[in-house]
Amino acid sequence: MTAYQERLVVPVRWWLLAAVASCGVALAVAPLGIGPALTAAAVSAVLLAAALVGYGAARLRVQDGVLITEGLAMRVERLGWIEILDEDEALEWRTFRAGPHARFALRAYIPTAVRVEVADPAVPFRYLYVSTRHPVQVVRAINAAKAEAQPV
Repeated sequence: MTAYQERLVVPVRWWLLAAVASCGVALAVAPLGIGPALTAAAVSAVLLAAALVGYGAARLRVQDGVLITEGLAMRVERLGWIEILDEDEALEWRTFRAGPHARFALRAYIPTAVRVEVADPAVPFRYLYVSTRHPVQVVRAINAAKAEAQPV
């Protein structure tokens, strides 16, 4: 059962910038003729779209007692406290407060995040920084999964 799921898609403005960039490529190639300009625009549009779709395909899930994101799957029992980071705090933690003892599931275009302690001493990092547009819902999902995992 999936308690929470979020796809960390790129913002619309990135798609607009990709369209403008493709037009710029077409204009740069325009002296060679209309055919090469259209071809260059089409190729650059396809490549940029593939890059944006690939980068925005990251998912964040809390499913069956496991936090899953960016190549990481960790049981919620191994997690400790959770801190919701607003825009300013998230910026601090992904820049000068970041350290080698962290694992990042970072999307810089998402202004908010959660910072989750890793309570298992066998894990080589002490906390997770996870970008999310809905940090309160992520915290609720993790806490609900922890409560379900506790023996009665």
